[in-house]
Amino acid sequence: MTGKSDQDVVAMSQYLFSFYRAVVLENEYAKASTVLAALPADFDASLLTDPASATIATAQQTANDAYLLALSNKTAFEALALDEGNFTIAGTATSAVVSLSVAQADTAYEVAVTPKLFTGAPALDAFVVLQIDQTTTTFTAHITAPGLGNSVGFGWVAYRRG
Repeated sequence: MTGKSDQDVVAMSQYLFSFYRAVVLENEYAKASTVLAALPADFDASLLTDPASATIATAQQTANDAYLLALSNKTAFEALALDEGNFTIAGTATSAVVSLSVAQADTAYEVAVTPKLFTGAPALDAFVVLQIDQTTTTFTAHITAPGLGNSVGFGWVAYRRG
């Protein structure tokens, strides 16, 4: 949170939609199979530091390890990214057709969309992507209309799961 309401509203709506999608739509929140599948094959829980005996040095090492893991995952995700960009939906429009810069062989790619900015006072629902329809050259994002004089800008990335 930044303390700037226009940015914080977007951040909160992103978080809430991500949580809603994981828990309700995909039913993936904290599933043992999902969590275990994300762990490296050589993961050993007995090697984790006990918080009761942690020192500043072990806490710093844990933070360093987490940073390196996040950086590694970011690099791996960027290698999977196919395309990215921005689009805006304004007024009474409820969708936007976005062209991919490179045609895909099939529609088995994923599209992650997140709200980035807005003008006016769009309805909170306008920040939530309701559906994405995909072709090999485009995708269409559907939302609740922002309303006259309002718009919501989104960022997106197309990628394939590794």
